[in-house]
Amino acid sequence: MVNRRQFAGFVTAVIFWGLIATVGGQARADTSAQALSLPGGPTSAMDSTPVRLDADLYLPSTTPAPAVVLAHGFGGSKASVATDAEYLADRGFVVLAYTARGFGGSTGTISMNSPDFEIADASAVIDYLATLDTVTQDGASDPRVGFAGGSYGGALSLMAAGYDNRVNAVSADITWNDLQTSLFGQSVRNPPTSRGVGVFKQLWSGLFFSAGLVTQDGQVTDCGRFAPDWCAAYSTAAADGVLTDKARELMAASSPASITDRISVPTLLGGGQSDSLFPLAQTSANAEQISAANETVKVVWHAGGHDGGVDEGDRLRELNAEWFSFHLADGPEVTNAFDATLVEGSAFGEQGTTDTELLSSDSFPGLFGASQESVSIGGPT
Repeated sequence: MVNRRQFAGFVTAVIFWGLIATVGGQARADTSAQALSLPGGPTSAMDSTPVRLDADLYLPSTTPAPAVVLAHGFGGSKASVATDAEYLADRGFVVLAYTARGFGGSTGTISMNSPDFEIADASAVIDYLATLDTVTQDGASDPRVGFAGGSYGGALSLMAAGYDNRVNAVSADITWNDLQTSLFGQSVRNPPTSRGVGVFKQLWSGLFFSAGLVTQDGQVTDCGRFAPDWCAAYSTAAADGVLTDKARELMAASSPASITDRISVPTLLGGGQSDSLFPLAQTSANAEQISAANETVKVVWHAGGHDGGVDEGDRLRELNAEWFSFHLADGPEVTNAFDATLVEGSAFGEQGTTDTELLSSDSFPGLFGASQESVSIGGPT
C-alpha cells in the first residue's frame, strides 16, 4: 500500500512529465478568435461570487449560426481544443471554447464536473450565447447550441445536456459513465452497475488527477486547485485505496449515470479501443442508459483512447461536424447507429498500426452483444 509521502513524490514526477507533454501537444490558438472573460457559476458553496472563465469565441463567415461549446480534457485549456474550434467555425458554427474552472486562466477550484459548479458554469456559458445576435436563437434566452468534448470535457457535455434543456445536441468522447467504477475497477462483465468497490487504479488516477495539483502560478501543492472536499477524497483514496462515503457521494454526483435518463437530445458517443481509463464498458453504459429514453444515439468505437492506439482525429473531427450540421442546421443525415474501427491484425487498436477498416451497423449491439451462451470447460479426469 502506498503511503502519503510516496504518493506525493509519485505525483510530483507525473506532473512534470505531464506538463511537458501537454505543452508540446497543444494546438495553436486561432489568432482571429475573440478572447473573453465570462462569469460562471458560484465560486463555492460559501461564496456566491461567480468564477471567471477564460474563453475564446470563433465566428463563421455567415451569421447568425448555431453554436457549439467545446470543453477540454482534464489538465487542458481552451487552447487544447483550438484546432477543433477552427474546424467547426470553418463549417459554419459559432464556437465558444472555454477553460474549465480550476485550470489555466479561469478562476475557481476543481470539483470534477459538479452540478453546482462546473455544470453551473456550462449554463452560464449558454446564458452568454443567448445574448449574441451572431447565434441562432430558438427563443428567449434559448440559443441553438451543442456541447462537445473528450474525457473530462465529454462528461461535462453529457452532464450539461442532462441538466440544461437548452442544449440541442451533444458529442462526448472517451469519457466516463460512473466515476467510481472507472477509478475503482470492478468486474469486466458489468462495471458500471456493480456497486462493490474494486481495486483503486492508482497509476491512472495519479495521471488523471495530477494536473489538478498544480496551482495557477505553477507550484505543486498537496491540493493544488482542487476543491477541499475533492482533495480530501482523492488523498484518502490514493493513500489508503478506499472510498469514504463522502467520496462516493461526490463521484456519483459528477457521473453522467446520475442524469442519463434526462438526456433526450441527439447524442454522439465515442469510445476508445485503446483505453484502460474509461474503457468501452463506460461508453456502452452511457449509450444503453441514454437510449432507454432517446432514439437518437450514435456510438463510435474508434482505435484511439487514453492509452494511445491509432490516431483517427481527422475522421472523428469530421464526424463531429457532420453530427452538429445535421442536428443543429440543415446538413445531411448522419446514418448508422454504430461504427467500429478494425485495425489490421486485430479487432482492437495496435500501437503503430495505421491500416484500418470501418464497419457500420444500423443498431448498437452493446458491449456484449444481444445474446450469451454458457460453455462447460473441463480438464482430464
